[in-house]
Amino acid sequence: MKDRDCLVKLCVSALQAKGFNDLKYKERLKKEIKEIDVQSEHEYFLKLYEKGCKFSSNENNLFVAYLLGIVEEFDIDQPPVFIQGEFPDIDIDYLPVVRDYLKNKWAAKRFGQENICSIGTYGTLGIKSAILDMTKVHGVSKDVIQSITVRMTDKDDEGKSLTWDKALELYPDFAKFCEHNPDISEAARLLINRNKSGGVHAGGLIISSKRIDDFVPLEVRGKKKEGVIASAWSEGLSAQDLQPVGLIKFDLLVIENLTQIALACKLIKDRHNIKSICALVDGPDWSDITYLNDSKSIEMANLGDLKCVFQFDSEGIRKLVSRGGVTSFDDLMAYSALYRPGPLNLGMDVRYCKRKKKNEEYELHPLIRPILGKTYGVMVFQEQVMQILNKVGGIPLIHCEKVRKAISKKQIEGFVKYKEMFLENGQESLDTDYETVENLWKQIEAFAEYGFNASHSCAYTYISSRLLWLKAHYPLEFYCAVLMCEKQEDKIKDYIRDADNHGVDVLPVHINKSGVNFRIVDEDIYFGFSNIKTIGKEVAKRITDSQPYVSFVDFLERFGIDLTPIKALVSLGVFEDDHDRLTLYKYFEFYKKMIKKRKERVKRVKESLEKYQREIEELNEIGRAAGHSEVPEFLDKMNKFDEESYKLWEYYYENIEREVEYKYLGEMRTRTVTLCKQLMNVRDKRDKSIRNFKQKEKDFESDLLSLGEFNVSRTKVDLKVEKVLTDSWENQYPLAELEYYGFQWVHDLEKCKDYEGFTIKKFLDLVQEKNIIVGMIEVQMVLLRSKKSKKGTEYHSLEVEDADGKKAYITFWSDDYIRWKDELKKGNLVKIRVRPPNIGYRTFTFDSPPRHQRSKLLPPTKDEDYRLIIMKLEREENTIDLTDLNLDKDYMVV
Repeated sequence: MKDRDCLVKLCVSALQAKGFNDLKYKERLKKEIKEIDVQSEHEYFLKLYEKGCKFSSNENNLFVAYLLGIVEEFDIDQPPVFIQGEFPDIDIDYLPVVRDYLKNKWAAKRFGQENICSIGTYGTLGIKSAILDMTKVHGVSKDVIQSITVRMTDKDDEGKSLTWDKALELYPDFAKFCEHNPDISEAARLLINRNKSGGVHAGGLIISSKRIDDFVPLEVRGKKKEGVIASAWSEGLSAQDLQPVGLIKFDLLVIENLTQIALACKLIKDRHNIKSICALVDGPDWSDITYLNDSKSIEMANLGDLKCVFQFDSEGIRKLVSRGGVTSFDDLMAYSALYRPGPLNLGMDVRYCKRKKKNEEYELHPLIRPILGKTYGVMVFQEQVMQILNKVGGIPLIHCEKVRKAISKKQIEGFVKYKEMFLENGQESLDTDYETVENLWKQIEAFAEYGFNASHSCAYTYISSRLLWLKAHYPLEFYCAVLMCEKQEDKIKDYIRDADNHGVDVLPVHINKSGVNFRIVDEDIYFGFSNIKTIGKEVAKRITDSQPYVSFVDFLERFGIDLTPIKALVSLGVFEDDHDRLTLYKYFEFYKKMIKKRKERVKRVKESLEKYQREIEELNEIGRAAGHSEVPEFLDKMNKFDEESYKLWEYYYENIEREVEYKYLGEMRTRTVTLCKQLMNVRDKRDKSIRNFKQKEKDFESDLLSLGEFNVSRTKVDLKVEKVLTDSWENQYPLAELEYYGFQWVHDLEKCKDYEGFTIKKFLDLVQEKNIIVGMIEVQMVLLRSKKSKKGTEYHSLEVEDADGKKAYITFWSDDYIRWKDELKKGNLVKIRVRPPNIGYRTFTFDSPPRHQRSKLLPPTKDEDYRLIIMKLEREENTIDLTDLNLDKDYMVV
C-alpha cells in the first residue's frame, strides 16, 4: 500500500495547489484512483512521475496524469478511458546454454520456485488424425483411409490451414469416403481441434509476484521424477488462456544463429589476437553499430550474396534482395518482413522493389510520409498500420493494436465502429474525399492479416547484419562457425560450395587435422569426425585425444577395433597413404580377429589363475583347521610359487593326509595324498598355464602380420562393403561419401561442363515462390520401374538423384517412355523437364501435353525434343550398381 498512499498524496497535493475545489474534481479523482487500485498500476504512474515523463496529449483523458504533470491538458467534461492494452509476450532469443540456465536455475533462485512455472501445451486432433482414430473405433480397416490421408497436406491451395470443408473440396476420395461412412465422418469432424495430448512449451515461462498456484492449476508433465511443473492452462488459442488472469508469458527462445556468431567471434579472437569484434574502444562485441551499414556488407547484399545469413539463406529471398537492391539496414529489415506468403501473394515485394528502383511513381500525403516514407509508401510492418489508424483515423493508440488484430482475424464486431471513425476522421485529416480514405482502409484490411511487426524484424535483422559482416570480413571463421552448427547434409554441401566461391577451402576428414567438429587448420577448414554419419561426439573425442597417428596400424593399436568408426574412416580414405581402402579394411578384419582371440586367451588365463588362487586359499584353510593355526597368512596371497614356498608347505603340510576323489576308466575312486602334494599339483597346473600363455603370446607376435606382409586374399568382405570401398572415379568415392557424409563431395553432375545447378530444391523453391508449373531439373538416373495404376494404366517410375544427393521419382506415361526408353538408363545424367508433385500426383511428372495435342505440340523426333537432354560425362567402366546397396532408405522421396 506504500505506492498507493504516495500516489494519492501527490494527487491530493496537486489538487489543492491547482485550486480544484469543486466536488466534481474530487469525485473524478476518487473514480480514477479506484480504477488504478483495480488494475494495480500505482507503481506505473509513480515511475512516470519520478522520471519526469511528458506526453504530448492526454489520450485517455486521465485527471491523475494531469495532476502529476505527465500531460498538459485535461477535460473534466469528458469521461476517462480505462481500457488497458493486452500484455505483450516477452520473446528473447538466447544461446542454448544461457536459456537452459535462466529457465531451469536462475528463475527459480531469483523469484522462488513457487512463483514460476513452465507453460503447458496441448496437442490437438487434426483432420487426418481424427478420421484415422474414428476409423479404428468403428472397426474399419485403416488401410482404406490411409491410402487417402497419405496424400493430404496440412495446408490448402492458398497456404492456409486445411479446414474440413476445404478437405472435402480438394480431395474427392476423402469426400467419397465421408459420404459412404457418415457415422465415421461426423464423429471425426466433431473431434477436430480437441485436445489429444499434453506437453510443455520449450521456452515458455510464467513469473508471478505471488504463488503461481493461486492463479492457475498446475500439473507435472513428463516423468514423475524428472517431470516439469507446468500450467494446466495454455497460452493462445485455448479454451482457457493465461493472459486473462493477468499473467505474462516470457518466451526464452533458442536461436542457432547466435551460436554461429559466438563461435565465429571466438575463432576470430583466437586466430587474430583480437580482444573484441566490431567494438568501440575497450567496448564489448558489436558495440560499434557501424556494421549495420558496412559498405562491404551492403555490396554483398546487393549482389544477393547472402547464403548462410540468417533470414536470407533461401534462394527466393536472395533474388528479392538483389532485385530491389540494398541501400541501408532498413532495406534488409523490410525484405525480411516482405518475404512471407501474405505480402508475396499481395505483390507487395514487387511494389517495394519497383518504387525503390524508381520504376514506379507514387505520392505520399505529408501526414503519411513519416510513417511510410522509409518503405516507399508500402505497408510493411504492423506498427505502420497502427500509426495510420492513429494519425489518419484518430483512433487512440491504445486501441490500435486491438483494431489491427480484429481486422486480421476478420472479427467485424471488433473493428466496425473504428472503421466508421477512420473513414470520417480520415477525410478531414487527409483533406480528401470518402473514396480515397475508403481505399486506404481496404489496403489496411488486406495487409493487416499478414503484417510483420517492426520490432521483431529489426531485432532479427541485427542478427542477420552481424552474420553478413562476419561473412564479408572474416569468411574463413564465418564458414567454420556456420558448418559447426549445421546438421542437414544438403545444407552442408551447399555451404561448402558457397565457401569455395569465397576462396575458403573445406576439405574432407583428415585423420590428424580434423577435430570433433569442423576445425580450421592453417587456412583451411576440415570436416569433423562427429559430422560423419555413424560417428558420435564421444567416439570423435576418443579419436582426437590420441592424435597424431603415424599409420593405420598405430591407429588400431591406440584407438582399438571399434568396427563402426573404423569402417567409416577407411571408406572415406583417411589412411590411404598406407594402402588402398579395400586392403586396409581386409587387414582390419584380420587384425580384429587376432585381437579378439588374444582378448579371449587373456580372459581365460586370468580366470585360471584366479581359480588356482582360490584353491590355494582353500587348502591353507584345511591346514589351519587340522591344527596348524600358525600357518602364515601370506601363503594365501602368493603370486608366485618358488622354492621358499615349497619348503614352507613341506614344513607345515607334509604329514597331513587327505582322501581325494579321482576318476579312473569312468569310475570314481579315492586315494590318500598329502596336503603338500595337493598344493604342488596346483602349482604345476598354474605354471603350465603361464607357460602356455607366454608361448601363445610369442605365437601371436609372429602370426600378427604387418600390413606389408598381409596377404589380402586371406580375407573376404561383404559385397556391399566392397562396392563402397572400391567405387571410385577421379579420386572420388561417391558411395562412401553418400553413406558417411550424406552427400557426394563432388557429384557426377558437377563434373559435367554443361551442369547449371538446377537441383530439385531449387525447382521446388521456384514452384512455391513464382507458382511455375513446369521447369528443368538436372539429375542422375538411378532406377526405372514399370507399374500399373489401379485403373490398369501402365506407367513408368524413374528414380533420380540430383547433385545435392536428393532423390525423387518422375512418372513417365507410355508414349513418352517409348520415345525415350533408350535414354532412360541407370547412371545417365540428364536435364529433364518436369511438373512438380501436386494433389493428384505425389511424384514429379515428365512434362507432356494431353494425348490429343501431342502430334501438334511435340517435335516429330526425339532429336528435336528438348524435354530431355543427355549430359555427357566420360566415366571409366567400373560402374557400380546403386540399386544393390539400398542407399535410398535415408533419402526423402518427393
